[in-house]
Amino acid sequence: MTYSKLVFWLLWGLKSIYVFPILVLSELSKKYKRSLKQFHMPAEEPGFQALSTKRLILRKPELNDAREIFNLRSNEQVNQYLDRHPATDLEDATDFLNKIIQSIDGGEGSYWAICLKENPRLVGTICLYDFSPDRQTAEIGYELLPFYQHKGIMQEAMSVVLHYSFHTLNLETITAFPSADNKSSIKLLQKNEFKLEDDGVQRDGNFVRYVLRMP
Repeated sequence: MTYSKLVFWLLWGLKSIYVFPILVLSELSKKYKRSLKQFHMPAEEPGFQALSTKRLILRKPELNDAREIFNLRSNEQVNQYLDRHPATDLEDATDFLNKIIQSIDGGEGSYWAICLKENPRLVGTICLYDFSPDRQTAEIGYELLPFYQHKGIMQEAMSVVLHYSFHTLNLETITAFPSADNKSSIKLLQKNEFKLEDDGVQRDGNFVRYVLRMP
């Protein structure tokens, strides 16, 4: 074998050693990206912050949540202490979702779909809305399908939302207006250090005012 052929085969061998692993890694990377798509990994949303806890994902609502939103907003037990008309069909739920998504995209409020980590299906919602002009005060609202109540889920969701509210949004005050008859909701607020405050306003529906100020 001539010297030039020897050099050629040595160089070819080195090329195979380095190029083949690169091609394998490139192919594995493509397969990994395809596998991520199968799980519908959500893209980051400008102006919206998804949150998570040990058991929960709090994500942005989507139009394909319409069935769960309808179940939530038409449920008699959920609506018992809320001042609203129940949803009557999926169109009502879709219209509501469209308004909520527009509100989020417009920076008018924060609204999260509450999901268990093992299942992306919406089981409840929690939101911040009615911000003051100086963005120092907001109202909190929340609801959960009856099957998931009394399991600490809303406590977990509220804890992370309150932390986000005070430490990221820099809110100074958060208010809530539960019915005085809704003992479970009041117990949840009290557990999170909300205090009953009488602002002298007479409200229909026996609603009372609870306030939490930045610690």
